[in-house]
Amino acid sequence: MRHPLAGAGVSHGRPGRIHGLERDRVVILWPEAASFAEASPDVFRTAVDGPTDVAESLSEEKASTGRPTDLCVYLGR
Repeated sequence: MRHPLAGAGVSHGRPGRIHGLERDRVVILWPEAASFAEASPDVFRTAVDGPTDVAESLSEEKASTGRPTDLCVYLGR
């Protein structure tokens, strides 16, 4: 199964691609999150943990090389 956020700049918990956008804020939209959660609850939890970890890393001054980035993930129904 393809990771639902593949191509969104989130890969294996590494914030590099999102940080490379050089923006103060980044938004990821996942329109069909609820149906994915219902079909694959364990995979869904893993998929949500990745962006959560990335958001924490991007918000840290040291981890973001002095350029913190706000990351918001909207989960649709």
